[in-house]
Amino acid sequence: MMKYLKNTYTAYRLLAPCYPVFKYLFPSYVLTLREIGLAMINSVNEGPDKQILEVPDIAMLTQK
Repeated sequence: MMKYLKNTYTAYRLLAPCYPVFKYLFPSYVLTLREIGLAMINSVNEGPDKQILEVPDIAMLTQK
């Protein structure tokens, strides 16, 4: 779980320990909140290639 994150959803708190399993089973479709936040910042700074982003596209934005 992310440090200092007080208003997380209950589902996230329950599923966070299962993240490694989900990441192993579905590597292209699982992101952490940190990766999503980083992708949001990078999308503002550099702009995405598409208007509608799917999970693999968001994952690419985390690496820019």
